[in-house]
Amino acid sequence: MIVGFAALTAAAAVLALGLAALVERGVVAVGLAVALVVVPCLLATAGLAPWPLAVTPAAGFAITQSVPTFAHVDVDRSLRGGYYPLPPWAGLTVTCGYAALALGVAITACRRKGRPGAAVS
Repeated sequence: MIVGFAALTAAAAVLALGLAALVERGVVAVGLAVALVVVPCLLATAGLAPWPLAVTPAAGFAITQSVPTFAHVDVDRSLRGGYYPLPPWAGLTVTCGYAALALGVAITACRRKGRPGAAVS
């Protein structure tokens, strides 16, 4: 779980880096990254909307799930009980996908603008 949370933190940092390159303002990019990762988790924890934990970068919090899910066990599968809508590695994959997308779009945008710091092939 510790290594998974470290991977989630790294993916969130790469997401913030990609957003910072796109937005060109660090404070706004950090705010967007927090909004995309933390706010959906808070909404799901409050019981307002659990579905963002499956489609937003907050899905990576599933890596902290320590309770395995079994189809034949009848329990309350809620976030308060420690159950997430996605399996742990699938949730982390969603977060890494968002981070890779943001970084890829940022690299493409930097190359098109011809910034001096951008790598040109």
